[in-house]
Amino acid sequence: MTLIMCDSMKADLAICRARQTNRDLETTFMEVQWEVTIELGKTLAETTDLVFVGTKRVNIEEEDGGVCGICLEDMEKGKKVK
Repeated sequence: MTLIMCDSMKADLAICRARQTNRDLETTFMEVQWEVTIELGKTLAETTDLVFVGTKRVNIEEEDGGVCGICLEDMEKGKKVK
């Protein structure tokens, strides 16, 4: 339901802008979609960093540090990881 409302709002905005600027609706709608995507990306970029709030760095003390379960990179002795 929310996606339908969002699409409807984007279409309404595109129609309004197309009328105001005498531009074709298809191009204006694509611009509106692009703007919404950019703003959503900015919002997600700000909030995904919060996932790591409260995590702490640890020192790998074993000779064979193993592999990170998240990024799958090798962990080496003496290296700090999160």
